[in-house]
Amino acid sequence: MSQNLYWLGADSTSYRELTHLAPTLLKASASSARVGDMVRVKVELSNTTATSSLANKLTLLNAGDKTRILPAYFTDNYISLLPGEMRTVEVEYPATVSKGVPEIAIRGWNATPQSVAVQARR
Repeated sequence: MSQNLYWLGADSTSYRELTHLAPTLLKASASSARVGDMVRVKVELSNTTATSSLANKLTLLNAGDKTRILPAYFTDNYISLLPGEMRTVEVEYPATVSKGVPEIAIRGWNATPQSVAVQARR
């Protein structure tokens, strides 16, 4: 299933108003479980603000040195969340490529950048 969100402006100049969107801070949590040679991370995102949060991008990082964990396979990317909307994104990566505890970095068009620690599920 695919989800798409399109912004249609009356004319090309009306898109400039997107630069005036209020900042958002997404509520986020992440947990992981090892499955064989892979690690699966479940990221829960929620927009609890009254403003749409546009083009949010998740990045999987090593918490210690902030380097990217690659390869990492995401079920979704550039996620836009309307007010009150929630979304779950899953990330999978080989267990051998991380350097300890991972974290998820979140940034977006009008989102306040943040990082979320990945908690190991038992």
